Amino acid sequence: MISLRYHNVYGDGMPRDTPYAGVASFFRSALERGEPPRVFEDGAQRRDFVHVVDVAAANVAALEALDERPEGTSRAYNTGSGEPHTVGEMARALAAAFGGPEPVVTGEYRLGDVRHITASSERLRRELGWKPTVGFTEGMARFAQERLREPPRAAGPGAGGGAAGGAIPKGDEGRRERADAAGGAFGGGWPRSPERLPDRPLPFS
Repeated sequence: MISLRYHNVYGDGMPRDTPYAGVASFFRSALERGEPPRVFEDGAQRRDFVHVVDVAAANVAALEALDERPEGTSRAYNTGSGEPHTVGEMARALAAAFGGPEPVVTGEYRLGDVRHITASSERLRRELGWKPTVGFTEGMARFAQERLREPPRAAGPGAGGGAAGGAIPKGDEGRRERADAAGGAFGGGWPRSPERLPDRPLPFS
């Protein structure tokens, strides 16, 4: 078995206006509405933004390597660009490529978010011969011009949605609050004290 641990994936075909698609889609949706991206905390949260084209290539590499894996064994690989950027940098690059408006750093936070999330993809490069091909600047420029797809709509009460990709129904504030608390989708973090949030390295190299 081979497992790929995707980092902050962005690019073609992302849905609009859904907290489950990640901060890149959330910022891009705001720009599409003519609104500035709202950046939580101070915008200095580090993430590894990796383009969906490179993630697709990593999937192909993993599938091709399956036949070489001994039966009953597993291997995990981080899948990221290897070049972390801050949430603020991403918002500025995306807004510039889209043509504005400029992001707004709000100082707000979202409980449960981790300050920094980065990891090495060296194992994936070394063992499966994969490497990212879409750089940060190019990727954001492409994403700024890509059309967003509409998120799936729930057919009615009890028809699903939520974490499966549907919007949270209006009036269901309990679910909305729980989704917000579990989030990470908006690039937020812990309450206003970055020094309390040590980097959290991930185990796969």
